[in-house]
Amino acid sequence: TMPLIILCGGPSTGKSTRAEARLQFFQEKSMPVHLISDNHIDRNRVYAGERRRRTLMIVENNIGFR
Repeated sequence: TMPLIILCGGPSTGKSTRAEARLQFFQEKSMPVHLISDNHIDRNRVYAGERRRRTLMIVENNIGFR
């Protein structure tokens, strides 16, 4: 059994940077490691509705209506 490390977070929060650092650390120790990345995903398409959803949430929380 191999440990599983999952890094998650919003866009531009350093996930890829931290993942690359972990990859290098384990490789330097000659430990087996496999990095699965989502860098091939079209983030503009994936997060397209997120800005609208968050804006509506902020308006609803601060003004009380949509």
